[in-house]
Amino acid sequence: SNKHRQGRQGTMVTRTGWCAAAALLVACASAVTLQIEPRSEECFYFDSNKTGREVSATWSVIRGGLQDISVKIADPEGKEIFNALHYESKALGRSFFITQANGTYSACFSNLMSRFTAKVVTFRITFGDVEYGDGSRPLASTDLEPMEVNAAHIQRLLGEVAAEQQRYKIREERCRATAESTRIRVNWFSLFLSGVVVVVSMSQVWFIKHWFSRKGR
Repeated sequence: SNKHRQGRQGTMVTRTGWCAAAALLVACASAVTLQIEPRSEECFYFDSNKTGREVSATWSVIRGGLQDISVKIADPEGKEIFNALHYESKALGRSFFITQANGTYSACFSNLMSRFTAKVVTFRITFGDVEYGDGSRPLASTDLEPMEVNAAHIQRLLGEVAAEQQRYKIREERCRATAESTRIRVNWFSLFLSGVVVVVSMSQVWFIKHWFSRKGR
């Protein structure tokens, strides 16, 4: 990835160019995880040399603030395919579309609305191997053989299962991190209370001893 820093109205925006082949990403079957700093933006770029291909993009906010991130996906001409503010607790981060043009598509994750909190985001994109027409007309029954249609359907279902598994894995990691953080806070709070009890006990002993010593006089 190559990062280019640009100034935008006093805000530093970081863009990450990702030009790896889609086939390599599918073969690796792994998601990209990155940390998006406050008031910054990270963009991934992927190429499609064919129209009518199905593309599935999934993302999830692992941690950071309200676990929200602004997501925008655009085609080679800059037209928006998807643009929304994603909240991890409210919706599944997913976008599905059919390529309408050849060229470089972009997927940008913006954390410009956050001043202090960084967001950790995991992102995955997969391409379908079966082409859907030429991208300019509805799919006809003569475009695909029945076996190819079934194979494409199974592939899409398997992709959804993999995305759900990834989502549950991320949720488990997030819950474990929350539990660990809570445990650490409870330990520190317990130590603090123990210190307070010791200080109060010593103060009471000293006060009673001092009071009786004065009475004895």
